[in-house]
Amino acid sequence: MLVAATLRAAEGDLSAGERSRAVHAARGMAAKRGRPGSADLARARDLQLDAVRAPSHAAVAHVVAGRLDADAVRRGVPDPEAVLGSIATGEASAVVPVGAVVPPSVVRAVGLAAQGTVEELHERGIIPSAEVLAELAPQLVGAQYAATYPDPVLGLLMARTYQAFRARRSLLLTDLSAQVKLGELPWVSAVGPYRAVADTARDAAAAALRRVGGLYLVWFGGTPLPNPLLVELEALASQAGLDVPLVPELAADIFQDAFSRRFAVTAALVREHAGPAYLTYYGLADDLAELARHDDDKQVFARACRRRAEQSGSGDHWSVTRNGMVIEQAQIVTSHNLASLAALGVPADPEATARLAFADVLRLVRVAVRPGTAEYVARSDARAAGLAWRHVVWFAALLPEARTHALIGELTASVGDESPRLTAALSDLAAAFSGTAPDRPLLGWANGPHPLLAPAGSFR
Repeated sequence: MLVAATLRAAEGDLSAGERSRAVHAARGMAAKRGRPGSADLARARDLQLDAVRAPSHAAVAHVVAGRLDADAVRRGVPDPEAVLGSIATGEASAVVPVGAVVPPSVVRAVGLAAQGTVEELHERGIIPSAEVLAELAPQLVGAQYAATYPDPVLGLLMARTYQAFRARRSLLLTDLSAQVKLGELPWVSAVGPYRAVADTARDAAAAALRRVGGLYLVWFGGTPLPNPLLVELEALASQAGLDVPLVPELAADIFQDAFSRRFAVTAALVREHAGPAYLTYYGLADDLAELARHDDDKQVFARACRRRAEQSGSGDHWSVTRNGMVIEQAQIVTSHNLASLAALGVPADPEATARLAFADVLRLVRVAVRPGTAEYVARSDARAAGLAWRHVVWFAALLPEARTHALIGELTASVGDESPRLTAALSDLAAAFSGTAPDRPLLGWANGPHPLLAPAGSFR
């Protein structure tokens, strides 16, 4: 546009509008880079020239990769700073000169591969979610698995076998089918006679279980236990000789209205470990009593979940939403492993975990109701908030009533006027300590507009 305006100006036929646009563009360029011939423009051009001459990030990354130990892919980088120095003489090439600085993108990649304890990695921000914790757990569990083989070489082999097995692709199976288990692999079965689970190995596995489970609650207490992490906790429980069931998260799109018996057995743990307010808030007492009368029968469990979902408005026709509502009721009746973790002796600070879970709820609600949020994102976040709310109810119900009322008051103040439905849910939770169940507890799945997204005054 400036070139065309300059040519027309030379011919003397530049209009007032074109002149105004050309002046505006020229002023903008001068403000950004400096006037032609100025020191500011000279500095800008020097920086651009340096950027053009600098080696690409990919070329430097290849040099840094050459500094890593061949086994670093499995073990991580013990000292990231040692491999992040400027390019040395022996490493230089036509595209990467001596003295080239490692760019921030490569520094970050190496940092993510750093060795360290799980706690150290979390402190560095390398473990931001329960799913990432699940990715690291096989290394911890594999070490415990290796300890059950007296031969150290065989133990190392089996530890790596365990980690490779956990890294395989998982499948969603129907009809309550299960994937092949580690012990069913022919080569694992063949070395079974050489395995000896001593008391020390059992104690170590139990300690690792409580450590990993405790970190999950401390760091991600508002997140439903992800299936990959559940599998690792199950493996540790098995090695420790602890017969406590854990229930997986089911997929709503392939759900076939059936549950395995371990769901019903896990519900029995809720009877033992839940706070009374949890049972009152979700109206569980009668259903748990019915399950107990029928010896925790899986058919009775499935009927109870379907009935409870229908009472919440699921309808009786097949749909992903209806399936999700039935599955959520199963998660409520079983506490989705919170009772199991308690039975396994996983340490938890109820008040701290309730606060952590509520922070997740409030964050998700704020995103869901933010103006301009896409409808599908709002629905997804509202559903996640409802699922995290269950953790708030569980852990708050474990506190003394007086402490819970003070906590609920603080949480209500943090909500303010942002979400009337969330404020009402906190009020309902307070009433549950007095034995009053809400007409409609706050849930994750909803058949229709989610209550957390409803306008003020329409949430009851």
